[in-house]
Amino acid sequence: MVARPPLPLRSANPHIKDHLNAPSLPPVKYQILHCQGKEILVGRLKIETPTESGHAFILRRFDTGAVSLTTMFRAAFPNASDYEEKVEIQWVKEHHDLSGNNGSTKDTHITRLADHQFGS
Repeated sequence: MVARPPLPLRSANPHIKDHLNAPSLPPVKYQILHCQGKEILVGRLKIETPTESGHAFILRRFDTGAVSLTTMFRAAFPNASDYEEKVEIQWVKEHHDLSGNNGSTKDTHITRLADHQFGS
C-alpha cells in the first residue's frame, strides 16, 4: 500500500477538541434535497472553524449512510489549500472502495449529490 500523504496539520481546526470534549455534539439539522427527481435526506453538523464564515458543515446522506469526505476534510482542515484537499481525496478514492456512497457511472441507482465525495 502506498503511504498516505501527510495531512496539512498546520491547517488543523483548533476547535475540534472543544467539540469532542463537550458534553454533547452540536445538533444535527436535517434537510431534504431534491435531486434528479428524488428526495434525499441529509444531516448537517455545524462545526466551528477559524475562517471568515466561522463554521463548516459535515454532511451525511441517510439513503446510503455515507459521510461527505470533502465536508469532513474542510471541517478538520479549514485553511488547507485546494491542492491539499485534492491530494487527500484522491488518495482515499485510490485506496478505499467508495462504491454505493454518492452515485457514479458505476452506481447509477444512487442519485449523485453535487460534487461532494461521500464515503462510508
